[in-house]
Amino acid sequence: MRILALLCFSLIAWFTTCASAQVDPSAQPIHNVAPPATEPNWRPTPEQKDIVGKTTLEYFAAKDSGRAEDAYSQLSPRQKQNLPFDSFKQILNEFNIKSGKVEGRQLRAITWYKDSPRAGPGLYVAVDYSSQYPNLALHCGYVVWQEQANGSLLLIREEVNVIDNVTMAKLKPEAIENARKQFRC
Repeated sequence: MRILALLCFSLIAWFTTCASAQVDPSAQPIHNVAPPATEPNWRPTPEQKDIVGKTTLEYFAAKDSGRAEDAYSQLSPRQKQNLPFDSFKQILNEFNIKSGKVEGRQLRAITWYKDSPRAGPGLYVAVDYSSQYPNLALHCGYVVWQEQANGSLLLIREEVNVIDNVTMAKLKPEAIENARKQFRC
């Protein structure tokens, strides 16, 4: 179905981008912690919270301004193996042209996973976001970071959900609401 093809894109298929998003500093994201079985009282430190917010905004700023090299440098080696730089850059440039200049972005929720049975040992952080663009009716998704031994973060996953203005105008209200629920936007 054409609508579904437009709605959901993975890291390999599509990226968010454009020029300098305005982020409302008073709109703090909700922090959720999935406590590990071995340390049920574990919580992220204030420094870890700051690094996640800063790294996420730096990643989006690089993409928003078309600095493909800077954004690509934040991907994990596995992501780079799956998505060569030239493809990353082309996807980024095409998105920047189609979406228009980013008008705003909100980091909505940050979920912390430590020593997850699904992901394995280590610290993983999912950041849900939504963005506003002149040519897109809906743009939201999440990025997942993995903490490195030195405390830095590398991007291990990105999911992006998009509906352009032309497609949105053709959708019935119930289809729009279903898409928002499906994407958790």
